[in-house]
Amino acid sequence: MLEHSIDSDSMTAVLDTFHRHAVIWACMGAMNAIVSALDTAHQVWKLRGTQSRPLLALLIEFDNGRYLDELSRTRITAEMSTFTNVSPVT
Repeated sequence: MLEHSIDSDSMTAVLDTFHRHAVIWACMGAMNAIVSALDTAHQVWKLRGTQSRPLLALLIEFDNGRYLDELSRTRITAEMSTFTNVSPVT
């Protein structure tokens, strides 16, 4: 669903659903699949020229150092830091 979202509002709704039910996903053993789907969605949105801080934040939160390979985790952390290092236009 995330990959096929056509706007940020629909993506936000899906991210909120994932976040709201995080405990259930963990109990179901679905976190690995969700982290993989979040990473795929991030790559799709990035190819479209759109970056989403909420998507990256949820990806980092759900991964928690467990599901992504080290290269992916480093890439995502670096991309997240670009949001932190960007100063607002004045």
